[in-house]
Formats: sequence, C-alpha cells, structure tokens
Amino acid sequence: MYEKNKKTFQKILFFIADSSFYLQRTFKLKAQKGGKKLANENLHKAKEAKNDEFYTQLNDVSEELRHYKEHFKDKIIFCNCDDPTWSAFWRYFHLNFEHLGLKKLISTHYDREKPTYKMEYTGGNDNDIEAGVKTPLEGNGDFRNQECIDLLKEADIVVTNPPFSIAREDFIPQLFEYKKKFLIIGDLNWVTYKIIFPLLKNNEMWMGYSAVKEFLQPDGTIKKFGNKLWFTNLDIKKRHEKLILWKNYTSAEFPRYDNYDAINVDKVSNIPCDYCESWEVTEEEFKNFPTDEWEITRTGELNGEKSFFIIPAANTELRKLLHEHAAGYKEEIEKEISKKIQKNIFIDNSNTGNLQHRKPATQETCNTGITEECLECQSHSSTASAQSNSELSETSIHLLSTKAEDTFMERECTAESSYRRYCNGIFGVPITFLDKYNSAQFEIIGATESEGKGFSNGLWFAESGIAQPLINKQRKYKRLFARQIL
Repeated sequence: MYEKNKKTFQKILFFIADSSFYLQRTFKLKAQKGGKKLANENLHKAKEAKNDEFYTQLNDVSEELRHYKEHFKDKIIFCNCDDPTWSAFWRYFHLNFEHLGLKKLISTHYDREKPTYKMEYTGGNDNDIEAGVKTPLEGNGDFRNQECIDLLKEADIVVTNPPFSIAREDFIPQLFEYKKKFLIIGDLNWVTYKIIFPLLKNNEMWMGYSAVKEFLQPDGTIKKFGNKLWFTNLDIKKRHEKLILWKNYTSAEFPRYDNYDAINVDKVSNIPCDYCESWEVTEEEFKNFPTDEWEITRTGELNGEKSFFIIPAANTELRKLLHEHAAGYKEEIEKEISKKIQKNIFIDNSNTGNLQHRKPATQETCNTGITEECLECQSHSSTASAQSNSELSETSIHLLSTKAEDTFMERECTAESSYRRYCNGIFGVPITFLDKYNSAQFEIIGATESEGKGFSNGLWFAESGIAQPLINKQRKYKRLFARQIL
C-alpha cells in the first residue's frame, strides 16, 4: 500500500500525528519496504526550505485552541500554511466544526515546485477528515500569492504555524495589512525585532497560553525547541490577569544598569511591588504634604536624611494625569511638589545649629558644578539615597573621570523643571515578561537596542557604545523595559 500511493501513506501518518513513537515506527517500516528515498527527499526539501518544515502536533493545537471557543463561533477559519492531509489544525477544526459553531474552514496546500489545491469545508460530516471541496490552485499555495490573498480577505481568523524564516518579515505584516484576527505559532525572540516589537508595545498582539516544545519533521522525527509559543490578537482572559507582586525594592538586589536608565530585574516574578514612577522628598519636607493628596510608595535616605518616595493619591487630578501619562503630567506633579517644598522649610545645614532655607536643584546649579543637589539630579534617587556624603564625594570624582560619564552627568542635570528628585520607575526584565504582561498593570517603555535602534525610547546611553544592558560592565541578555501603571 505504501509503494502504490504516497498520499495514502501520508494520510495514515497524519491520523497518528499525536503519537511520535508509532510515527517513527511507521517510517522505519516504510524504509524497510524500499521507501527510504521518500524520507531522504523530505529531508532535502526541509534543508532547502531553511528548515521551515516543522509540523504542529495535534495535542499542542488542542491545548491552545481550547481557550478560544467563543472567538470561533460563526467565523471563517483559514489555515493558510497547511496541507489538509497533514495539518493538525485542519483536523482539529474539522472534527470540532459543529461544536465550535464554525461557518467555514479553508486550508491551502503549499508545494514549492508545482500548482496545488485548496480545501473548503462547511459542515455535514465532521468525522470524515476528507469531507470538503477540493479545488485546484493556479499557483503553488504560497500565502503571498494573489489567490491565497483573496481567500485571506474572505476569512475572519487565521490559525496556523507559518514558516519561521519568513513569518515576521512577510506573514505577520500581511495579517495586519488586511486587518485579520489570528492565532499563530512564533518565536519568543521576535519580541525585540523592529517589525514585531511595536505591535507588542502598542497592544496590537500578545502572547497566547502555552508553549510548543516539539514539532514533527518530514522524516518523522521530533524536533525540540525551547522558544516557540503562540501569538494572537484575539482577546483572552490571560492578558487581563494581574501579576501579583510581593518583593520590596532594594538597590542591592535591583542594581541600576551602567548604560540604561533603569534597574535590572532578573526574574519576572521578582518585580518589586514598591518601585514605580515617583518623586523623592525628605521626611521634613513631607510634613507640608496633605496625606489625603499624596501617597508614600517606599522610604529611602537622601544625604543622611530619611526620605519618602511619593505619588499623587488615588482619585486626585494629579493621579489621573499620572495614570494616563497625559501631556505635561510630569511638569504638573513636579510643580505641585516644588510648591510644597518651598513653604518656608528650614533645615540644620550642619552640626552648628545654623538654620538655612532648603532650595531645590535648578538648571543654574547643575551648570555651575558638582553639588549635592546636582548629585541628586544625576542619579536615581534610590541609588543616591544609599550613599553617605563621603561616598557621594567619591562618586563625583569618578563621574568626572571620562568624557562619556561627563555626558551622562549633563544628561541628568539638564533641568526640565525646578525639581529633579525623580524616579522613572522603569525596570528591565527578561523577554519572558510578555507571558505575564497585563497592559492595565504595566506599560512597556522599550526594549534592548538590538535589531533597529531606538527601541529603548531614550533609556540607552549611546555614549557607552554597547547596546546590551551592562551591570558592573557585565552584559545582560535581551531586556524589555517597563513600569507599573499607578
């Protein structure tokens, strides 16, 4: 039977695609009967296709698609990278056509060398995988061909495993060009690429529920991956689940990058709950802040004095501006903080008992030299607060040691407002953060400056010459930069 009909042989393999042991056993039997040539041909084709021939197993399809039942009702599903004789996607939707309430199922078969066909199914015999209308295509079934694009226009949702080598450059842009809903398998490393990252940052696509660790290859063997998962723009419950934060911020556990204006978080589960966009004031200064208008996020130490990191209280107009990041929100908050601080606050300037007015840092003081106020400007307050006055003096000497570091100082000391004790609340996390990302809880700011510059939105200090995040001159892997939404 195997020698007489290749397609029959393939169909048999398709029905047992979720059993890798039996599948491999069957290929061995085929080789014993003189079919070794077929396996070799498939291997050769896989190499020519940039190793793109990786077939999704039925159990992986079922595990992910069970979360999307409400999205499929009365919809036309298009599997545009799927041979129906092999595709686990076709099998899943065909067998569950009535259960899911589908309107129509379409699949196009691809062959690099010759014209191929499409399959369309509208119901009636779900258990017969071959049931449907088979129609020849003029082309080879490439999703970029016009006849496949015409089918795409007809469809509501695309569900498939696209060729990895061209997915981010061709496949995903096409989906957005034609404004299609989709559920596809992709690579985790896509998240920092210039085509994909803006889509993730702007909440135009997100991660699905599960990872796909194993794929079938044309020779019947299993190929394992550690970075393949689902991407979709279908709204799912997972993306609205809030990540529970429990760690408290310390400068020792969460150091600041050498060349990015953010702190490092090595594990997504360890994102500190109290590190957020905030402004630092001393305990004495805070006496002028009504407790019903301002909240303390964490405590610190500022030049030997106890300090508080504060934000506008909930249900205030300033908090609304902060939450929405409306135009001028930062200036408005800093203006209000400055007003409170300038209300005749006196401090003991030395151990002499001599009382003087405290003055906030200004552009003038930043330009005239390295002062305590200027040091407050140049550092994350969280970092500066952990240092004594003597340590700050040592830091100032170090900062003046190189031209690049002088530039960093100038960057931080350029006052956009009169008050500069500001923490941007931005942290760098592994790209697996997207699996837990809730756009109502976090705001993605940028990404490591890898493919295409400008991803960090100003967080990267280009003067360092190194695009990878550094901590004590040691490189960290790719990072996403985000902060809490208050």
